[in-house]
Amino acid sequence: MPDDDARLIELEIKVTYLERLVDQLNDVVTEQSQRIDRLGLRIERLEGHHDDGDEVGSAPPGQGLDRPREEPASRGRETDPDDG
Repeated sequence: MPDDDARLIELEIKVTYLERLVDQLNDVVTEQSQRIDRLGLRIERLEGHHDDGDEVGSAPPGQGLDRPREEPASRGRETDPDDG
């Protein structure tokens, strides 16, 4: 019977771990779904502007399109061209 108790405890630990993992993955899926929805709305707005005859990038001065683009944050180690 002691082996059964140890096995039961091990299974309970694994179930607890898996429940936590499922909750974390659910949070990720929910966040991604919301982001996809927001991006879909942005696309619809951009297509609406395009359908109205507006050209992409033709916003009046001061509306953000005439500002220089910010460089995206680096994702990892930057490479040096002098590195072999």
